[in-house]
Amino acid sequence: MIIYKRKITREDVSNLDKNEQLIYYKTDTVAIVINQSNNRYILRKKQIENNELIDEVFLNTVDEVMNFL
Repeated sequence: MIIYKRKITREDVSNLDKNEQLIYYKTDTVAIVINQSNNRYILRKKQIENNELIDEVFLNTVDEVMNFL
C-alpha cells in the first residue's frame, strides 16, 4: 500500500504492481483507492471517516485514470 497526500502522477499509476494499491487523499474527507486487476484499474472513492464507498469505477488505461482524478 502506498499513500499519497499529493497529486497522483502518471508515473505513480504506471508503476502500480498488481498486488499494490495507491491511496490518494483527494480532500480531508475523501480518499481514492487505486488498484489493478485483470489488466484494468479499479478506482474506489471513499469517505475517510467511516470508509464508506462513494463511487467505484473500472478503467482500462492510465490516461482514463488520470482524467478521472
